[in-house]
Amino acid sequence: MLLPPNECTDWYLFVENGHSICYPNGIESNDFSSEYHEYANTLLSLCITEREKLKRADFKLEHLNEKYRVYYMETEDGGVFKLRRIVRNVPQLSNIKIPEQIKKLFTSTGFFDAGLLLVCGEHGNGKSTTCASLIVERLTKVGGVCITAEDPVEFDLSGKIGLGYSFQTEVKPGWSFSDAIRGAARAYPVGVPGILFIGEIRDAESAAEAIKASVNGRLVIASIHGNSLMDGLYRILSLSSSAMNNREEACKMLANGFRAIIHQKLILNKRLKVRALLATDAVYGSLYNDDLSQLSSEIDMQNTNFSLGQDVTVRRLQ
Repeated sequence: MLLPPNECTDWYLFVENGHSICYPNGIESNDFSSEYHEYANTLLSLCITEREKLKRADFKLEHLNEKYRVYYMETEDGGVFKLRRIVRNVPQLSNIKIPEQIKKLFTSTGFFDAGLLLVCGEHGNGKSTTCASLIVERLTKVGGVCITAEDPVEFDLSGKIGLGYSFQTEVKPGWSFSDAIRGAARAYPVGVPGILFIGEIRDAESAAEAIKASVNGRLVIASIHGNSLMDGLYRILSLSSSAMNNREEACKMLANGFRAIIHQKLILNKRLKVRALLATDAVYGSLYNDDLSQLSSEIDMQNTNFSLGQDVTVRRLQ
């Protein structure tokens, strides 16, 4: 079924010939209804005006109460504006298929008051959705202050949420994720639980800063590219040890900050296949001693327990 134009997630608007494509349906302008043509033409006009005013290739735009993240690119077919709709309504955590024990721990005080929670997967598999749902649930039930570092902003998380408050920051040109993370560390109130959301760990500096923040009293929620739980762990360890120039230090810090990692993959009919790993004594030992090869059996054991509805004995932060 065709979505209304204001519910489309992505638009490509061609400046020279007025051609347009919208997703997720992949509809092109020669198949547009008049409603679609009108919406696309208005978006294009607003994009051209805003780009000329700001003199920038990327910016945010609002039209009919919908917000878009816009990027302008020069292609062989001329200038094209790429728009991504910023989603306002974050799915409830109860509708996200992650292990119930993680949901229970995440919305209680104790286990997730600080430390690192990673959500990994390939592009387009809902990592940002899971992160946003976790943040909303935590702020709603536990409270605190969340500061985000994103590029681009994908969900509207700004303002009061339940018992807590969220400040969204977008990483701009000339300002890195690591700069944003270090800046956030100076912006939390005293004595209030702090959440740091990193839209995606992409480089060595942001990986190292994320781990440092996780052992300095912050709950860090971050997405990272990876096609398995092991791949996600290897990636953050490889990146952070490169920035620290010390593999042993990176392993020890990751072991002390690690709380959980979730891997998700969209399969047939957009069902979500999820595997997860919680911080146990065995996981701590493997990370601390740089012996990740020992984690495969722990991953299998934990996920068998999750599927049977049995809890895993987790390790508390020291």
